[in-house]
Amino acid sequence: MQRAPRYALLGLCSLACTSWHAVRPTPANYLQHKTPQEIRLIRSDRSKVVVRNPIMVGDTLRGIVGPGLARGDLAHQIAIPMNDIRTIAVREFSTSKTLGVFILGTVLLFGSLSQGCHDLLC
Repeated sequence: MQRAPRYALLGLCSLACTSWHAVRPTPANYLQHKTPQEIRLIRSDRSKVVVRNPIMVGDTLRGIVGPGLARGDLAHQIAIPMNDIRTIAVREFSTSKTLGVFILGTVLLFGSLSQGCHDLLC
């Protein structure tokens, strides 16, 4: 198997093992009891923001956003009032996605191994 497909499969596996899941019962309650490394929040204006190292300070969420893809878009700290946040999601293990990638990877692996084999005795 060539290196590029292996690295692509490895990258796909790392993405498939987790997915974003909304927290319950409320974002404020969740953040008072848990300390995730990264969250994705949806603001009242429906914009999405991924925040690293989020912490609650009073009724405000503080954390780090960026860097983005635009030139000069650097990481910076933000502060968002909790009443401006609709939902918060955290990355959690996804069994179905991981199983799907495992099956796909197995099919691709055996397909690439048998690619040069044209008879039953290879």
